[in-house]
Amino acid sequence: MRLLEANPLNVTGALGYFVKPLERAAVKYLDEIKVPVLVLVGEYDIPDVHAHSGVIEAGIPNAKREIIFKAGHLIPLEQPEAFNASVLIFLSGLEFLNILNSQGVDSAVQYFHKKREAEPDVILFEEREMNLLGYRYLQNGKIKDAIELFKLNTIAFPDSWNAYDSLGEAYLQDGQKDLAIKNYEKSLELNPQNTNAQEKLRSIMLKADPFLLKISDESSSKIEEGEVYAQELLLSKEYVYLEPYTTLFFSSKGDIYWVSTKIIYQLKPEKNT
Repeated sequence: MRLLEANPLNVTGALGYFVKPLERAAVKYLDEIKVPVLVLVGEYDIPDVHAHSGVIEAGIPNAKREIIFKAGHLIPLEQPEAFNASVLIFLSGLEFLNILNSQGVDSAVQYFHKKREAEPDVILFEEREMNLLGYRYLQNGKIKDAIELFKLNTIAFPDSWNAYDSLGEAYLQDGQKDLAIKNYEKSLELNPQNTNAQEKLRSIMLKADPFLLKISDESSSKIEEGEVYAQELLLSKEYVYLEPYTTLFFSSKGDIYWVSTKIIYQLKPEKNT
């Protein structure tokens, strides 16, 4: 900052070079650039640079902008590891995206597995990037293709609750409720606070069985602490504990209770199983 203050840009210097009007305003023609573009900007760079990088990202089709944290204007010198990682991911993903765009999802999936087999730690895309791509296919009615892309995201990022949540949504739209439930439950396992998965599971259960009635949605300790509640039911000798996440309790009277975090459902006795 002191250096900039001591040496301000002399916009009238150099024989007026800096104040000459542009012959061709570049911003209007950014969409003519058809090659993949990665724009890196340092977290601590000046506001003008951040503004310019945003304009470049918006103007060039499919350009990708990343902010490198704890870096200023000289990213490769200030954060070389982060710089190298971003560039390598970008370059590694180009072939994957080229195959996806030119040959389709099936070929891209084959390339992904072949590449991962040869290089288990290779990163071909970012989680957020693939998630957005999957939803683009989903919104365009290409549900089967979206499922395949979301599946790749869960393989590449197995600890991402959001990846499983998205895959569950795609399976649900495809009518594969069992797989939707499986992935929503996995998402909840990774993030018990995922309210979307809780609501989706609740909705699936209610639509699947009209006899299923909600009998309690209180945030009581018994309901929240499923394991403790299960033990209490076992002591009554009227229930059988089955699973930790989708928890079913069978009573001697034929009632069935399903516990999902804070919700308990009861199956009407008229439909005993």
